[in-house]
Amino acid sequence: QASVQTADIFPAFWFHVCAMAARKPLALPPAAMERWNQHVNGTVKHVAEATGFVNFELSYDADHPGRRVSPEHYVVTFPGRVGQGGGKAARCCSSLLTLRLVPEDRLPPEVQVGMEVRGRDGEAVVCAGEHLEFELLSLPGDASKQPALQVASGPVRMNPETKQREFMRIDLGRCVRQITTDVVEDPRQKGQKLLRNRWWICVQVLRLVCDSNSLDCSALDTAGAPPLEWVICLSDDKGPFNRIGPNKLADKSVDELAKFIV
Repeated sequence: QASVQTADIFPAFWFHVCAMAARKPLALPPAAMERWNQHVNGTVKHVAEATGFVNFELSYDADHPGRRVSPEHYVVTFPGRVGQGGGKAARCCSSLLTLRLVPEDRLPPEVQVGMEVRGRDGEAVVCAGEHLEFELLSLPGDASKQPALQVASGPVRMNPETKQREFMRIDLGRCVRQITTDVVEDPRQKGQKLLRNRWWICVQVLRLVCDSNSLDCSALDTAGAPPLEWVICLSDDKGPFNRIGPNKLADKSVDELAKFIV
């Protein structure tokens, strides 16, 4: 029997509590929104800035037994970079973020499964079973203009004193550092390629984070329980962790990107 690897995925659970202020995302041209609407064969109702909060909820569906994540899609906007000499910033660009729950047997082989993950008080879970997948799709031309991903994530809670909704910025270690990058065909746009970034968080890790911070996560297993609300920020500059590094794809052509896999 293979030995089980062990990791402190968040050695000290270092976290910062941030009040969740509402912010208006950058306006996108109608054509950009329509492009992503065509991709999902519907209407993407949620838009967020990359430096802002992407809120989603996890719950258990009794009618079709299993966990559900909502919403499934976000259009994420990235601000344009200021030109050399302080010139006019380029137009903002956008990506499509899709969230889905996937069983272990649908994970790509490079995703580590079976690792024992420890919390701050020594409690442990085995990282196996269902995972929450994040898929970020971008046009190759837009991807080269976007900053490197700096992912922060954590659960939402209600502060009993201030009555504000807050989220915990938690170091989830390799869960959000293990990003796979490839190029895929766009099924809705013949001949169009898309740059795809994907990363995964094990549901058992979500449970461990909640249990370690005395947060109710019964929604993961119980129909009718209050949904578990979670937040992710794709371009967080307030913490030193989860920095994915420079965008090594910036200077590559589409054909080169097709051969480039992180």
